[in-house]
Amino acid sequence: MQAARITHISQRAPETWQEAMERFLRWKTAQGCAPRTIRWYGETVETFFSWFPTAWSPVCKDCLFAFPSQDGISPTTYNVQLRALRPFCVE
Repeated sequence: MQAARITHISQRAPETWQEAMERFLRWKTAQGCAPRTIRWYGETVETFFSWFPTAWSPVCKDCLFAFPSQDGISPTTYNVQLRALRPFCVE
């Protein structure tokens, strides 16, 4: 039996954060993440972009650290939010 070959992989970057999130969630699903984890990623990323609608730009890094740094949140909440956003922005 011969292995299937991939003949073309698109190198086109996503134009919107919604497109990037769809790709990201499909990738995480393919990695075997639990449905609850997938939902958590999606909810956190959607909340981030609702607070910072212009973050799909070179200033994303600044917004990334401003989002979990809200007044009155615990260090645990900060780390949980950052842990959800980091793979979306970095991977």
